Amino acid sequence: MTVQKSKQMLNLQFNQQSLFVPFRDLVDGLKVNGTWDQKRQMLIVTDESLKKTPTFINIEEFDRTAVYDQEAFFPLSYTFESKKEKNTYSMSLTVTAKNISGKDIPAGDEYLHPLYLYSSGAFSYDRKKANPEVKKDEVITRTWKRTELESFQYILFEGITGEDYTIDLP
Repeated sequence: MTVQKSKQMLNLQFNQQSLFVPFRDLVDGLKVNGTWDQKRQMLIVTDESLKKTPTFINIEEFDRTAVYDQEAFFPLSYTFESKKEKNTYSMSLTVTAKNISGKDIPAGDEYLHPLYLYSSGAFSYDRKKANPEVKKDEVITRTWKRTELESFQYILFEGITGEDYTIDLP
């Protein structure tokens, strides 16, 4: 499929109901500021305006964490499976990440977790669990399984260290 963007043509590829768009076009189109880390092959988003959107305001309000290191883990790979069963969606996400903090991470401080964002603007996440120590440069794999009433629009993944201050409501 070819789409015209101003005066240039873009070749878009479809694969298994996914749309592949050149990354630069996506970033420019969303007007997101960031820098490309060539060594890690990753876009580091530096746009503070994202934190002022309703979705991120809600996330910060409900997912309270004292962050020790925002970039403690680098995602190496992931697998995602979703299956619709009657009126629910069964999902499984597995992420493999490397401790890039340069030091051992004490037991309980590792906080790898996905945030599931829905088209309604709502989100859900899996609460922090007691996790073992992660050695410097260690590669770890975590899996999350859930059943939801609706499919989500995006998954954001945080690979941080910190202390969870989220309050459970009765």
